Amino acid sequence: MFSKKRFFASFFLVVILFLSGFVVVAAADPLVPCGAPGQHSCTICDFFEMTRRVTNYIIFGVIPVLTAFFLLLGGGYLVWSKGDPGALVSAKNVITVAVIGFLVIFVGWVFVNTMFMALGIADWDGFKLNESWWKISTKCSQHDEISAECGDGIWQVKEGCDPNMTVEACQARGGYSIAMCNEIIAHCDPLTCKSQYCGNGVVDGDEKCDYNESLAACKIRNPASTDQQCIDFKNMCDQKCKIIVVAACEGVDKAKVGKGCWLTNDMTDREKYCQRGKYICDTEADSPTYNKVVCKPLTPKLVDECCFNRGDNLDTTSFDIVRIRDFVKLGDGSGGQINNMMVPCESQAIDCDSVCAKKGQVCIGVGLANWQKSKCVSVVHHVQGDCSLSQNLVTNDCRAKYCLTTAVCCEGGECKDNLKPCCDPNVTLWDPWARIYFKGSGSQFSVGETACYCK
Repeated sequence: MFSKKRFFASFFLVVILFLSGFVVVAAADPLVPCGAPGQHSCTICDFFEMTRRVTNYIIFGVIPVLTAFFLLLGGGYLVWSKGDPGALVSAKNVITVAVIGFLVIFVGWVFVNTMFMALGIADWDGFKLNESWWKISTKCSQHDEISAECGDGIWQVKEGCDPNMTVEACQARGGYSIAMCNEIIAHCDPLTCKSQYCGNGVVDGDEKCDYNESLAACKIRNPASTDQQCIDFKNMCDQKCKIIVVAACEGVDKAKVGKGCWLTNDMTDREKYCQRGKYICDTEADSPTYNKVVCKPLTPKLVDECCFNRGDNLDTTSFDIVRIRDFVKLGDGSGGQINNMMVPCESQAIDCDSVCAKKGQVCIGVGLANWQKSKCVSVVHHVQGDCSLSQNLVTNDCRAKYCLTTAVCCEGGECKDNLKPCCDPNVTLWDPWARIYFKGSGSQFSVGETACYCK
């Protein structure tokens, strides 16, 4: 069980923590918002503001410290209990009470502030860590006393600022941060005591919005707006008080976004001609191509290896091999011929960038499954049913289009599961074009086909 000495020692430590925290916070941010030099006279609204400040001090300054202390204390007693059932129960009670007390106090704080908002005393200010979620309404913060001359150092009721006020007076009047008060004073007109700057909570001058505008101010400025519309409008406001417009890139080009592209069609600059890019929707508001689909170079730099150096660097590059037959099928082609094929296409023609885009990649080369032996080629004939024969292949790259036919051949060697269909050396295949039977091994390709190397 707990001794009296431990209890009084713990209680004394809690009191010291509470009072020391109170002195520090009170010195940094006065709990009473009125009546002091440089402040306005007190009204009923200041009572609510003072209540908010005291409550926030307790909720964010004291309660977390006390909760942490009692959790540590309970944990310590768990260690000190040394198996004593009574001490163990008491330690668990300390931890339970600390957690439940914190939750009850926090729920009560939410309830009180919600009541203030319902009465029109406070406005919702958004979820913030270690800060109040409500602020006293601008309607309530207006005072009835007559304003003195502009420049007297006091931020009066009908003034937007005072050029001669101190930062402390600014903080006391509006509860702003030091940085915000410096901004207010710097932009304060000495003749009119009005301050026009981004972040003053008022949409003025050439501003399109203000990221500190309250919900009440938004409803006054736009009576037809709903609460959600005001919140959305505030969230679209940037730090320069300009509306953030999301580029939509609507139109036929939008379908290109994410697909590989070419930086130029000028073959005189071979390196740039073979360099790979990707279509994006330009969201830079100051860009001349804003809200348009543009081809942007990739970083790190990628090139079509079959275009640039006939695939010499594929040996040192990692990539995925993707079959075009996974994205097209026989029977939906136009019947045209491509790549000097011996037979017409029997599927749609497709480029490898369209294939690679399905994986979020771009094409850096083409070839057969055994790329070390047959890279940068596509199948155009099927003599002897052997795809690897030179007379059955033609040099190609990512720019070309490919298709499927019923004329097939076998590459030879092994066939991996991800590169099916495969030729079974024990199964006889029929060639409807040459009207012969043949056998083979490895991946099965059709005339007009290639595999895409995606990265």
